[in-house]
Amino acid sequence: IINHQDKSAAQMALSRLSSNGGPLEKQSRGTFRIKAENCESIDIFNTEGSEINVKYPLGIHELFITHPKNIIVVAGESDAGKSAFVMNFAALNKDQHPVTYFSSEMGALELKTRLIKYNRGMEFWKNVDFRERSNDFADVIHPDGINIIDYLELDPEKTYLVGKYIMDIWDKLHKGIAVISLQKDEGRDYG
Repeated sequence: IINHQDKSAAQMALSRLSSNGGPLEKQSRGTFRIKAENCESIDIFNTEGSEINVKYPLGIHELFITHPKNIIVVAGESDAGKSAFVMNFAALNKDQHPVTYFSSEMGALELKTRLIKYNRGMEFWKNVDFRERSNDFADVIHPDGINIIDYLELDPEKTYLVGKYIMDIWDKLHKGIAVISLQKDEGRDYG
């Protein structure tokens, strides 16, 4: 599509494909998406498996059951203890499940400094796979393990995308779970 005539022809073709129940849906001016009309069936009769036996800090695991593909969100204001909570979660579960800890705000030295404060020695943490990551978490999620995201950073102008990012992560999970830390503005009820 090089000249004005080609652009007009392309726009007309896209408009036709998006009208009268066509395969495209117009999103905004000049933007279309392919309709996803098929979705996977949930076979409730031939499914097997069980809850995931994980432990949460503060005995929270006694209050609810964690199932495969669950997403647990930990939201709090700055310095409220979100990282401490998810580090404790990793410590409680690292010997029973593969745990990957994605850190978006701590480099190796700061992370090591925090882990040393547990007074268990650095060998204690050898079963946790620590990774540096600040975006596109769905690309690196381990579908069958425990994924800890500390934390899911959002562009202040695009906080409305938080649901999309969480859904992208959920789509990648199979038997695993994701524990996601979210920043919460002071005085707000939600992250």
